[in-house]
Amino acid sequence: MTRHVATLLLSAVLTGSVLIACGGDDSSAPTNTGGQSPAAEAPYTPSPTTPKPAGTEIVITDYTFAVPPSVKPGERITIVNKADGAHSVTADQGNLFDVRVSGGGGTSTMLAPAQPGSYAFHCKYHANMAGTLTVQ
Repeated sequence: MTRHVATLLLSAVLTGSVLIACGGDDSSAPTNTGGQSPAAEAPYTPSPTTPKPAGTEIVITDYTFAVPPSVKPGERITIVNKADGAHSVTADQGNLFDVRVSGGGGTSTMLAPAQPGSYAFHCKYHANMAGTLTVQ
């Protein structure tokens, strides 16, 4: 054989070996049942690592509380702090709730009081911040 033919033959053998070694099992390959090429399928989008708060929210922004009109007794409330610094949602009386929330998008949860009524609260770090939680 000539040197050129031997090189081509060796190249073909090596290429075949690489393809066999990389081929592996097809069991994890995506299936295509819709008649589209795999490139046309929608890209995979991973779910977010932090779940979005569900239910009722108290949102802290610019030293103010945005409070829902009312909540149910014992309902889970998510507190979202969109401000830079830490804040709290602290009941004015009875130690019913006292929740600290870190700044910059921090979240925390609390349960609404079990008894219907209006519950005044404040931020223990900022005297000018106050709100009322209505449970009904």
